[in-house]
Amino acid sequence: MNRFRNASGMLVILNVLLYTAMVIFAPRGVGNFVYCRTLVPISVAKYLLFGAQVGVIVSGCGEWFRLFTALFVHGGLLHLLFNMYALYYLGNLVEYTYGMWRFLVFYFASGLVGNIATQIFYSSSISLGASGAIFGLAGVLLTAGFRSDTPVFLRPYTGAALLPMIIFNIVYGFIPGSGINNAAHIGGLITGMMFGYFTRAPYYPSISIKELFFRMKYRDFWTNPWYRNLRREFLWITLGTTFSLIVVISFALLIPSSIHMVSAIGGW
Repeated sequence: MNRFRNASGMLVILNVLLYTAMVIFAPRGVGNFVYCRTLVPISVAKYLLFGAQVGVIVSGCGEWFRLFTALFVHGGLLHLLFNMYALYYLGNLVEYTYGMWRFLVFYFASGLVGNIATQIFYSSSISLGASGAIFGLAGVLLTAGFRSDTPVFLRPYTGAALLPMIIFNIVYGFIPGSGINNAAHIGGLITGMMFGYFTRAPYYPSISIKELFFRMKYRDFWTNPWYRNLRREFLWITLGTTFSLIVVISFALLIPSSIHMVSAIGGW
């Protein structure tokens, strides 16, 4: 159970809770309704109500927050289970190695780039799921295997060891009718690969925010080379906190959008 008390475990729990809420509160009925000058089938309304991404709605109504909320929406129980297993396995590896704040940056940045790629290449399709962000974690571990300073315990799970899984999923995604969003997969993978190649695993456990701010009171914190690692940690904490706040704000902005959509449907 301790593995669910870190950031990756909490993300798994949040995804499961959102899927449960989507199943319970899914609108019933058949037909279509108009939202944001777009004809939407009621059968996909439950995904949009809980934050799924449709390019024409994102660009047409400025609902940019769906680039983040779509990372938590899943299209079915198997979709959820596969993604959560991958998030649990890869997330714990990445978070244990790089710390919580780096993990959060890797995860949300990869998911964001994957959804931006989706916006470009599949603007008329509905997109949902955490797989773009998860491919980002796979990308981090893939290129971490080519760094000489990658911890020894991590090497069996990095580099070429991940290639079969990555290649299989991407090739399968190009099969017509697979329903897989390869734009998100490839966008997230490339983003994660860049993080993995250019980010060094810290040599010490992540410092607490309280301890970091205590050290920042020293006058030479920003100039003394001795504090270089702490300044780097401050940057990751800032980025991780920013991404987390954007996700919270995105779901807050989703609420009035969902209320408007329920009105367009005519209620549950």
